[in-house]
Amino acid sequence: TGERGGLVLQYNLNHPAQEAVQDQEDDLAAYLVWLMGHEMCRYDLLQGSSVLFDSEDKDNPDAILHKTLRNIGEFVHKFRMGEFG
Repeated sequence: TGERGGLVLQYNLNHPAQEAVQDQEDDLAAYLVWLMGHEMCRYDLLQGSSVLFDSEDKDNPDAILHKTLRNIGEFVHKFRMGEFG
């Protein structure tokens, strides 16, 4: 966790996906939202009380994958639409 209780995202600056967008601020930010979306979903699943997943989803890998992909898509869409950021 970060100094204020948040998460710290560590990622590979040499990854081809990051290098492809490193000079385009909006695309880089969307890429980081995409990366953080994965970690937010993973972190949420590890908590006793999930916000992003229903309790019955936790025992269903297909439901977890489906909702993770949906959540990430929503995060990126909201970012691109200026709804958070």
